Amino acid sequence: MFPNENNKYHYDQLSSLLISTIRESFHASVPQTIAFISCHIYHFIATTTFLTTRGPPRQHRPYIVIQHVRPEEVDITEEAQNQLDIDVEIIYNQRSDEVSGSNLWRLELWTSPKPDGSGTRLVSINQALTEAQSGKALVRPYPFGFTNVRMSLDMRGNRCSYARYICARLTNAPYSHLEPDFDLAGEPNYSALQGCTKTRCLRKSE
Repeated sequence: MFPNENNKYHYDQLSSLLISTIRESFHASVPQTIAFISCHIYHFIATTTFLTTRGPPRQHRPYIVIQHVRPEEVDITEEAQNQLDIDVEIIYNQRSDEVSGSNLWRLELWTSPKPDGSGTRLVSINQALTEAQSGKALVRPYPFGFTNVRMSLDMRGNRCSYARYICARLTNAPYSHLEPDFDLAGEPNYSALQGCTKTRCLRKSE
């Protein structure tokens, strides 16, 4: 079937529309005008456009930026078994994405003789969070952190100088139940994910 003079304008309009669509899909050079196009050519173009339609966009991967990690100051007693409940303050950039789920966070706790967290560790806990704590949601603009994180510190036979600081480091949990998983970064650099606080030493009276 071919167009006649009465419907030629209709085919010119349709041709321009098809050319515009093809250019967006293929980014190819196509002639500006097609005066007459037969029905079987329309069918071919429509079929080709359908087969080259792009798939759905990739899902956004949440991105969280931590500015500050700091455990609270705690009292430790020499020559005693210390059961500590530690609050850990975490400050995040308010442009960070929100996340919720389970098994999101890992908080490492350890003792150190130095303010940068280096040196011999009397205690080192790879994951100090409970299951409920590790699934805590981060929701802007509300504060974020952990309370009553447990640490058992045996100071029998040890002096306070060996545990002068309590340190904490925040990372992703190794098997986060969040799809897609999220990225965690420190601001201004990776060291912001770690912080240490000096302890208060109490000596047992003789």
